[in-house]
Amino acid sequence: MNSQGGPRRSRSGRLLDASIWGVALGAAGGAVLGAAIDGVGAGLGAVIGALLYAPAEVVTTLRRAPAEPKPIWQRIFASALLMALFGWLIGFIYDEPLFIAIVSGALLGLLGLRPLKILLGIDDSATCDLGIQWTLALGKRGPIEVVLGAIYYPDDAAAHYGLHVRAMVESDPEIERLMQRDLIRRFTGAAAASAPGITARARRGLGRIGDHMIELARDEKVDAIVVGTGQKTGLGRLGSVSSVIVQDAPQSVVCVPPQAIVVTQNVPVLQQALVATDLSQFANRAVPYAFALTHPSGQVHLVHVVKEDAEVDEATLLRRLSSLAPVGATQQVKTYVVRGDDAALTMAQCAARFGVDVICIASHGRSGLTRALVGSVADRLLRVTRLPVLVLRPA
Repeated sequence: MNSQGGPRRSRSGRLLDASIWGVALGAAGGAVLGAAIDGVGAGLGAVIGALLYAPAEVVTTLRRAPAEPKPIWQRIFASALLMALFGWLIGFIYDEPLFIAIVSGALLGLLGLRPLKILLGIDDSATCDLGIQWTLALGKRGPIEVVLGAIYYPDDAAAHYGLHVRAMVESDPEIERLMQRDLIRRFTGAAAASAPGITARARRGLGRIGDHMIELARDEKVDAIVVGTGQKTGLGRLGSVSSVIVQDAPQSVVCVPPQAIVVTQNVPVLQQALVATDLSQFANRAVPYAFALTHPSGQVHLVHVVKEDAEVDEATLLRRLSSLAPVGATQQVKTYVVRGDDAALTMAQCAARFGVDVICIASHGRSGLTRALVGSVADRLLRVTRLPVLVLRPA
């Protein structure tokens, strides 16, 4: 994984910086505290402070990546030394304990034990999944705030969700609502409207995705950007999102390559499933599997697709769909009769719009000439959806 973002200090340079900062802050803060303690004095306090804090600064600098936050204990230690120094300086202006305490507290809040704020770029690539797991692992080492960012083009996003394109140059609130829902669920691994310390931002794109990500990072005032990278070379690098961000972003940039070994931090929870059936006995076999995969408190969407111009009794079809739910199932059941000439694409769009985690379908198992002439809904569904699909084959 590469951490880049403007001129980068060498390892020896970072250690030198840490040593100077550690000695200076430890000595200054220690001198102030030592002067206030009978029998210690400013000189001895400065020596003790430097001996205690400088090694801590050097050791943590060695152990952490450039974009990684310092351990919480060290930030508390540093803030205590800084506040002692600030309190001593403020005492020259106004020697009132309450005033000094209030101002020092305000400065502490400004300096902040605030978490590291990260923008995580989200797309459909496998390296993005690695970036998600890397960020989750980072969150276990210290407090972080995560902004989940995704750039969309209105026509592509509308086709994905099965919506009409409202405008090509303006943001679409409905698309952004759906995308932000999906960003949160993809990062947390569960269906959740929100999560502590996590913000989702979907932004309409008109140019290079990398430029929009940099703009989003600036607006959100993040400390670092995390992106997956396919490590393109040659001309392919010109269109690389990560290359644009690394070259132009003022923040630190963490690039997670496809060969990175990142331990999985969370397991997805299948809260919602979509099962499509033509109401034949064979196709209905997929229904129980949708309930088996879904969490007991989740939802199962039963979908029947008909042609755009088909004349059907929708009320009767909905009743037949409802009757397919297994006895004793605790999941919430929703039924739909959906119109579309391309059954596979219609299913995929419904699944994206409903926000399901998995699709279940039975395949008739056509082969040879029949498959070439008629096609397979299951095969096409696998090509047009980004979700996992459970396909039941004929016995």
